[in-house]
Amino acid sequence: KKVFPSLGSCQEKLARRQLLEGAEAWFAIPRWEALAPTYNEAVEMVLGVIAARRKFQNRIAGRLGPIYLRPSERLKLAANILAEQQSGNDILVVAAQAGMLHRGCSARRARTVMAGNEFGLGVFATACILLTHPERLSSEDTLMIDCGGDEYSVHGDHTFDRVPLFDYDISGIEFSVFYEDRCRNLWGTPSGFLYKLV
Repeated sequence: KKVFPSLGSCQEKLARRQLLEGAEAWFAIPRWEALAPTYNEAVEMVLGVIAARRKFQNRIAGRLGPIYLRPSERLKLAANILAEQQSGNDILVVAAQAGMLHRGCSARRARTVMAGNEFGLGVFATACILLTHPERLSSEDTLMIDCGGDEYSVHGDHTFDRVPLFDYDISGIEFSVFYEDRCRNLWGTPSGFLYKLV
């Protein structure tokens, strides 16, 4: 709320629940609809806030429109379920992990092995986590984060075979894309987990 004062309520008490298997913590992630008319505009907005607060290089600046970047169907479904469960709230409480669970897997492999209630996080959610937890990407030996909940088309030609990637080097945070089927032990795919509200 300090970053985006226009945001409304949040069911903070959900963060007192026991964490789901695979999750490392509860995170506060705004609904992108509460910030911008489109997902892509919300992504640009949150990346702009990161750039204003930290050293940041956007290697795909100007190429974040809907012909390049889109959330996966699984992410859209999960976001709808979370929004329905936490109806009326601008900030969602999400059980998530920031990449270690799928470290060393390609984004495509991570999507395949995810649990039934698990979904990959996209650029928007990952960037929001980096805003509230800057230590997650603050030194060269921290885990790089591929945003496997989103899909990216390098040429804007409907070939969505890449994923956005947050990296860190001496010049600060770098935002770029990489092939969805390539893997390195230096990065992982963050994911969220759906839960039943009783």
